Amino acid sequence: MFIHQECQRETSGEWKTVEELQQKVCKLESILLTGTALDVIVLKDNNKLTRLYTGMSTCDSFFAIVEYLEPKAKEMIAWNSSKTKELNVCGKLSGPRCFSSMSIANQLFSVLIRLRLGLLAADVCIRFKISKSMYSRLFTTWICFLSKELRLIFPFPTRQQVNNWMPRSFKKHFPNTRIIIDCYEIECQQPSGLVNSSVTYSQYKSRNTWKILVGCTPSGLVSFVSEAWGGRISDREITERSGLLDMLNPGDMIMADRGLTFRNL
Repeated sequence: MFIHQECQRETSGEWKTVEELQQKVCKLESILLTGTALDVIVLKDNNKLTRLYTGMSTCDSFFAIVEYLEPKAKEMIAWNSSKTKELNVCGKLSGPRCFSSMSIANQLFSVLIRLRLGLLAADVCIRFKISKSMYSRLFTTWICFLSKELRLIFPFPTRQQVNNWMPRSFKKHFPNTRIIIDCYEIECQQPSGLVNSSVTYSQYKSRNTWKILVGCTPSGLVSFVSEAWGGRISDREITERSGLLDMLNPGDMIMADRGLTFRNL
């Protein structure tokens, strides 16, 4: 009797495994039938692939973000290059459900995979089997949308939060460090207008660039990213005008390159 029960348990366990495999096969077949080369379903219960494609630590984290963003994302209006003013009003950018051929999860997935792996837009289009024009609008729309929405759930870390994750070396030698900053320059095309060409010309890089002030905590978490400025602006001026100093408290220490002089700000 005991042997018979054990056999039944093993058999039921095998059947359960077979059913799970059949379900996965059905899901993969549905993906092939819809013509989607890559689908967010590959991240389900797979933390390794989630880290590879999105940079998030777990698949639960990714789907939690999707759940948080989905209600507003459904009302998103696609960015239109002919209406540049709408670019500043993120989440209110012409026609809701403009990317209805893709689920919200897949839209976010297609954006994160490009940011994480540095893929060309054409490569992403092939992977998701969508047109390049559609993805160009989708990517710009989502970048504007995320830049607004993610600030609400990832605010500038408090003094206590920085201290809780501070490495031992900083606690010993630089215990009051709140943020480490540096300016990052990205090469851009030379504008046709003389004024814009002058504003974006960087003496340091000897070419036209955008300059961005980036800050991170002592533990390495990126905690501040400024707006993009023309490469002509100095590091001191971008620090002063970026709004970073307004986020700090008396006694906070800023660690920066020697060339960035702002002691008297």
